[in-house]
Amino acid sequence: MLSDETIRKINENVAYRTMLILEASDRHWKQMFERYPWLVECQARLDARKAAELAQADLQLSLFEPADLAAHRADTEAHRGVYGVRES
Repeated sequence: MLSDETIRKINENVAYRTMLILEASDRHWKQMFERYPWLVECQARLDARKAAELAQADLQLSLFEPADLAAHRADTEAHRGVYGVRES
């Protein structure tokens, strides 16, 4: 079994390597956005589309009454039981 000190050193090493990877990735994307300005527009469109999808999902969830949610949950559980699907 590993000692606490060994685990701490491993965690520090993983954190440091992760930081280096993130910094390299950040530099890479900054260079890409500088080299290809149209990527900024594409990213903005993707961000806007994702925000719209999330807002639509929130709206759909808010339309359910609590009783509807309970009925939906019961239907889902019944469906899982029929097919033997279990959540892990």
